[in-house]
Amino acid sequence: TYTDVIVLVRKSLNIQNQKLKEIITDFSNLWEIKEHIKADVIFCCIGTTRAKTPDLNNYRKIDHDIPIEIGKIAVENQVQQYHLVSALGANAKSSNFYSKIKGETEDDLKALNIPAIHIYQPSLLRGNRKEKRVAEKIALVLMKVIDPLLIG
Repeated sequence: TYTDVIVLVRKSLNIQNQKLKEIITDFSNLWEIKEHIKADVIFCCIGTTRAKTPDLNNYRKIDHDIPIEIGKIAVENQVQQYHLVSALGANAKSSNFYSKIKGETEDDLKALNIPAIHIYQPSLLRGNRKEKRVAEKIALVLMKVIDPLLIG
């Protein structure tokens, strides 16, 4: 139902569709491409892992600063909806670094007063990965058993 889909990506998705427009960026200065962050709806699902980004300052930039900067540009561009993929257990007061960053991102995004904010808190993201993640594979097997028991 969308007429155009604009995606900000680090590298091409290699998908051909007349509605799709890719903006390749390293996300270091989103204000330079703010004209591409004009939309009715934004979906933000950027994130990293500790294995890929062991430096906690860089980790915070990716998981917190980029979504908030996009939110600030969205406010300036009068975007009406912002959808954020966060994480189960996100809590700004958590002692766990990951949960704390996700919680701070949620709180800071809400403070921007975007007309409609939708926050999704999945437990595990399933999908094909290039890197090996043994613990995640074990957790995915366990989640298949546990998922039907969860409510909410």
